[in-house]
Amino acid sequence: MLSNALFTTPEMADLFSSKSQLAFMLAFESALAKAQNTEGVIPLAAAQAIESVCSLAVVDLSILDIESIENQTLTAGNPAIPFVKALIQAVKKQDVEAAKYVHFGATSQDVLDTAMVLQIKIALTKCLEDIVNLEQKLAERALRHRDTLMIGRTLLQQARPITFGYKVATWLDAVSRSKHRMGQIYENNLTLQFGGAVGTLSTLGNAALNVKALIAKELDLKNNDITGHGQRDRFAEIVTTLGILNGSLGKIGKDITLLMQTEVGEVFEGAAEGKGGSSAMPHKRNPVSSVFMVAIATKTPALVATFLSAMVQEHERAAGNWHAEWSVLTEMMQLTAANLRHANDLIGHLEVDESRMLENLELTRGLIFAEDITAALSPKMGKAAAHTFVEQACKAALSEKIHLKTYLLEKTDILNQITEGGLFELKIKNSELKRVSNELKLSFIHSLFDAKNAIGLSSVFVDNLLKKDNFYQKMNKIQANGIDIHYQLEGTEGSPILVFSNSLGTDLRMWDAIMPTLLPYFQILRYDTRGHGGTTVTPQPYSIEILGNDVLALLNALKMEKFAFCGLSMGGLIGQWLGIYHSERLEKLIICNTASKIGTIETWNERIEAITKNGTASIWEGTLSRWFTPDFPSKVEKISAVKSAFLGCPTEGYVSACAAVRDADFRDKIHEIGVKTLIIAGKYDPVTTVEHAEFMEFKIQNSELKILDAAHLSAVEQPEAFAATLLEFLR
Repeated sequence: MLSNALFTTPEMADLFSSKSQLAFMLAFESALAKAQNTEGVIPLAAAQAIESVCSLAVVDLSILDIESIENQTLTAGNPAIPFVKALIQAVKKQDVEAAKYVHFGATSQDVLDTAMVLQIKIALTKCLEDIVNLEQKLAERALRHRDTLMIGRTLLQQARPITFGYKVATWLDAVSRSKHRMGQIYENNLTLQFGGAVGTLSTLGNAALNVKALIAKELDLKNNDITGHGQRDRFAEIVTTLGILNGSLGKIGKDITLLMQTEVGEVFEGAAEGKGGSSAMPHKRNPVSSVFMVAIATKTPALVATFLSAMVQEHERAAGNWHAEWSVLTEMMQLTAANLRHANDLIGHLEVDESRMLENLELTRGLIFAEDITAALSPKMGKAAAHTFVEQACKAALSEKIHLKTYLLEKTDILNQITEGGLFELKIKNSELKRVSNELKLSFIHSLFDAKNAIGLSSVFVDNLLKKDNFYQKMNKIQANGIDIHYQLEGTEGSPILVFSNSLGTDLRMWDAIMPTLLPYFQILRYDTRGHGGTTVTPQPYSIEILGNDVLALLNALKMEKFAFCGLSMGGLIGQWLGIYHSERLEKLIICNTASKIGTIETWNERIEAITKNGTASIWEGTLSRWFTPDFPSKVEKISAVKSAFLGCPTEGYVSACAAVRDADFRDKIHEIGVKTLIIAGKYDPVTTVEHAEFMEFKIQNSELKILDAAHLSAVEQPEAFAATLLEFLR
């Protein structure tokens, strides 16, 4: 059929062809002969002849006459029987005696099941690669649209505001779970099938177990403890896992087809020549990839059901149920590969209409905020009375075809129903006003109809998910200053820009704990320094000038001109360089746990030598004692990201950055910093001491010093105090 290409891929069509199946059956027979010779079951000459013919036949299947095997399968009952006959004849032409040992001790199910496992192994490898690619595309979409407002829908009706990033994150979460399931079946379910007539390997006697182990090793498959001729749960788990994945992909496709509706128009599949047209209606832009994702998800449950039904097999080999599995496994693998191809194309080229999403938020004229109004009135009216009041207001606003906010403000005494305490008090808790005025109440009512205040934990859930599986580490890279810089940009566009620069041996995760406090006020850019985290490792020794230019190149690439900069330790040196040479770009500067000159040339050279020889793990304990006060490392969860970054830091990147810190000396230049500067020191910092900080405060004319109860990584050890200090200075 012409449409078959939509339900497979060229690679999978080839992998599950008759030609490919025979090649894997030959691989089994070759491994069988080799293992049996090793254990003395068959002569060396026989094994060599069988292996030789199998190798030749893989290259030239005419040796076996593939067409004849296909024709005989109908009468033989399975393809293994004519295959073995053909192989025997081919071996006999080379060595008559060797032909007696072809397929010795094995049965049809052994060769067919093992060949299928070998095919599935390759297919799963490809599918896992495609899932990882899809995960990355979804993660990038989720982050890009973390704060993109849209309406959430339940039962196809508008419900409450969410963000598009949240919706994408739910897709990502499901796909990631399927990836982990597939990883498990890849590790555990790809087993050799070898049992002989009834699974007991009686023909091979005492050599049986060793032969079985050698075949598994040769084919790189798991060696099961007992033959599984009649127990099909391993294959069933593969099929059901793929069924779940296809269902999750179908969910994505279904959502996008609905969002593409003319009446909705919030997202679109990427435009391409000839894609999504109509044979009758030139104006249409139809979904394509998403439609086939739904179609495949619709086809797969029947295949899963067929396989589960076929599990009830008779005795040691089934009459019919085993045979029913063959096409199911083949079709399921091909459908899954096609679905992943469609999904990657769809998400990779998806177009999002953010303005249409905002328009659709207003379709109900404010009714979507009814729950927020009810919550605001409950402290004074009680929940039941508030619910009734708002329900009646919604009906009246609908009847009069006016906005719910307009109705409430013009037709009710809602201002008198707002009282101190509860939700309203939370909204104004940072105000120094001692009384509640009608003006504040009015402002509060307006805030209840702002979608940004109604998305709940949408953005938080996105952040939490992206922290799993190192999604942040794998995404958001931009080429700047000749390298790929890994960065993370969060917060509302248009807010003041705040840049964070990590210390030696850490990555952008070192700032995780202070982010919740600062994100409401800034657009925050974090990045991994050259040679650290996800940023390119370059071989030459670095300099602070190079690292500083990396920052400027990153900001230029992101089209960001003015910014505040906060750097800790090595990041603080980068901050000093920026303050001295590029103060025109800085709004304000924060340099933390740093000095104008850190350490001595001798100590840095000793560290470079130690790391070069033994890696970062060799100095972790000593580093830990300098970075934190004695009792803090016991809080394992608070240092886990820092530890994993340090131990995972590329050796070349670490020692090159060490050279940059070693060679930096701004003691004679620091007075040239021409921007307001905050210096943060750790009271117990043995590396960059309070005395170092006081020297910088003395030299920098427009500066102030804050000392925190911490050692070297004050942002990690005292995140609340650190964030509060920054907030006070920057605001």
